[in-house]
Amino acid sequence: MWSLCLIHDSSKLFFCIFKCGDKQKYNDITVERSFIIMNKNIENYYNHLPIFMQNVVISLYGYQIHKNRYSGKYGLFKKAADARLRYNNEEMKQYQTTMLCRTLREAYEHVPYYKNLFHKNNISLDSIKEISDLRKIPILCKEDIRCVPHEFINSHYSPNTLQIIHTTGTTGTPLNIFCNRFVRQNNYAFYDRFLEYAGLPSH
Repeated sequence: MWSLCLIHDSSKLFFCIFKCGDKQKYNDITVERSFIIMNKNIENYYNHLPIFMQNVVISLYGYQIHKNRYSGKYGLFKKAADARLRYNNEEMKQYQTTMLCRTLREAYEHVPYYKNLFHKNNISLDSIKEISDLRKIPILCKEDIRCVPHEFINSHYSPNTLQIIHTTGTTGTPLNIFCNRFVRQNNYAFYDRFLEYAGLPSH
């Protein structure tokens, strides 16, 4: 089964065809993947569209991106992020500690990579009670994510229901980061708060 997708990179629009159902095995786990095949004929077709039709296509794509980032729980995430700007030092420290412990427990119980990491290094969750205790956890390397990306997926979620964010970085070898739409909305809520705090316009 094939499906058409639009990818906008900088000022250039690419038409791509995804072949759905292809699979790539990571050890004993099969993760559904889609492989992009550039189709220059379709791209040329776009380039020959009337300008107003090109604008329609780009506008629809932009609407899709905007909806993915700023609908759903974005408003709640942004309101909570703004409220934390009013925390004093003690309140912020307490918030950070609470979120750290909650995140680590979730990772240990439901993320295979961290469950194995904690066992391998004899790390107890009870030994991590504040930010400074993070030094007990080995630093995560990019190569670990490249080699076993499926091990970073929370067991609460199926890979087929998650979005994949591709990063390029300076090495030229991309990373595939799995997340759901609420994680992206939370991320953009923080990013917009950062822009506003710096006196810059957000979305």
